[in-house]
Amino acid sequence: ERRIANEDRPNRFVLSGVYALPFGEGRRLGGDSALWLRKAISGWTVSGIYTYQSGSVVSWGNVIYLGGELNWEARNIGGAFDTTRFNTVPAQQLDRNLRTLPTDFGGYRSDGINTLNAAVIKNTALGRGVNLQLRGEAFNVFDRVQFGEPVLAPTNSNFGRIVSQVNAPRSVQFGVRLLW
Repeated sequence: ERRIANEDRPNRFVLSGVYALPFGEGRRLGGDSALWLRKAISGWTVSGIYTYQSGSVVSWGNVIYLGGELNWEARNIGGAFDTTRFNTVPAQQLDRNLRTLPTDFGGYRSDGINTLNAAVIKNTALGRGVNLQLRGEAFNVFDRVQFGEPVLAPTNSNFGRIVSQVNAPRSVQFGVRLLW
């Protein structure tokens, strides 16, 4: 069968950036403030990585498709498509047959990646080539769920429902690094 590969992702967009905040020692804002304040507000950097990517192609099994519009919704966990368009009677399912329906008919795709990761970093010079770095990092900042494929087995009681998540929930980590 000639078909789209499961690894195919026609759209991928990644935007990243790093920005050193413009205040503190040697900067426009706060450069002439008290020493303790300059140390506190100097050396701050923020960064982020945004990623968007299309989902994978849905591969149908050996199903009996009755025709009609599926009304595909890759983020509808209660029903990603119209299950009445398939024969779901267990005794009528195909066992050995010549397949005439392509496994990727319709070009439907599962939910894709849409996430933002960010970091805040504070670098402080402690003197004589010794620096302290404090950092906070957040992954999946907006805690967006990326759903898996819906259940595609017509005889499964969850047929058409999305029952899995394929990404990790938001996580935050902190770190301290001493450089000399």
